[in-house]
Amino acid sequence: MKRGGLGILVFLIVALLVAFLLMKQIQSPTSLSDKVSEKAGEIATEAAEAAVDAINEVVENSGLTEKLEGILSQIGGVG
Repeated sequence: MKRGGLGILVFLIVALLVAFLLMKQIQSPTSLSDKVSEKAGEIATEAAEAAVDAINEVVENSGLTEKLEGILSQIGGVG
């Protein structure tokens, strides 16, 4: 008899926990599309930051900045 009573008690506790979690979800629902769009925005931001970092690294490694500064100083010296 003790095992039957214990089983019912465990079942009731689990049922109450599930009911509590469902109640919380109903009170503050977050739709799946909202979650997906939020995650997509985060991924897009990270991708943009990585692209900017890659472009900056290429520009620094190519010496393009120094070439542009030289061209601009020549143009400024002529005027």
